[in-house]
Formats: sequence, structure tokens, C-alpha cells
Amino acid sequence: MFYLQPPWIIAFVFAYVYFNMSKHEVKFSRKKDHAWLWAGLSIAISAFTIRFLSSSWVSVLAAQIVLYLGIVGYRIIMDK
Repeated sequence: MFYLQPPWIIAFVFAYVYFNMSKHEVKFSRKKDHAWLWAGLSIAISAFTIRFLSSSWVSVLAAQIVLYLGIVGYRIIMDK
């Protein structure tokens, strides 16, 4: 079962975290809900990283950090 390997577990945990962070942000502000977008991007970037770049958990973690920085940058730009 491929989804029980450590890179996939990390990917699903980050997708869950991004989904809930977005839901929390929407609950306490008037921002648009991007929960499914962030979770979907998390899984897509993880799948791309595992399939084409490297299947190690470190590479998935690095890809998730880059995604987080992208989300932060998007939020900064959209709040101006």
C-alpha cells in the first residue's frame, strides 16, 4: 500500500493542516475560503515530488515548505 509509506503520510498530514488552517482563517476573518485549493496543491506537489524528483520524506517536507512560502506570498500580495 503506497499511501502508508512515510512520504505519503507526510503529504496527507500537510494537506490536512493546510485545509484546517484555511478553514480557521475563514472562520475568524472575511477572507475567501481556499481550503480545497491549498489541500489539493499540497497533494499535487507531493505526488509530483514523490513521482518525478525523489521519494524521500525530506524532499516532500521541502516541497511542503516551499508551498507554505508560496501561500504566505499569495496572502501578502492579495491583502494589499
